[in-house]
Amino acid sequence: MSIQCDSCRETVPGFDSIHYGSMEAGYRDLCSRCFNREVAELGGLNFEHVAFEPVEMRDAVGGSHRFHFRVHHLGDQVSLEAFELKEGAPGGYQFQILGEAEADLFGLMGQLIERMRRSLAQQHLEKDEQFGLVIKDSLVRESLFHHANTNRMTHWDEL
Repeated sequence: MSIQCDSCRETVPGFDSIHYGSMEAGYRDLCSRCFNREVAELGGLNFEHVAFEPVEMRDAVGGSHRFHFRVHHLGDQVSLEAFELKEGAPGGYQFQILGEAEADLFGLMGQLIERMRRSLAQQHLEKDEQFGLVIKDSLVRESLFHHANTNRMTHWDEL
């Protein structure tokens, strides 16, 4: 699914758009670039949107994963997300890193890629004769239970 940005009129994939506004002012569909520009202007911040190209990575068993990236300015923070597409929408592995509003996006990308490599290098599931696929070592890992901006794994009894 694609949408046409109400600001720049460009057609973008649905996953790269935001339905933005308020009840008072009304809502518009904006591409990420226009959304980020508007949020930065409202905050009086200098922010330059970067459109990162998709990246192919391999997991622990050799499977290929194609990650798309999305940058969202959140006022006092910036979010950089990496995700696979399943039927045209984010699905599969998904990662996110948060940084300061005027953070170096290329620096954040380097941190996110490293986090993705570490996670993909681990085998998260294993086959069990009785139950089929189960979470390995009874741990929920970052890629399955996401802690924003941390690299910490969570034990079931901490949930």
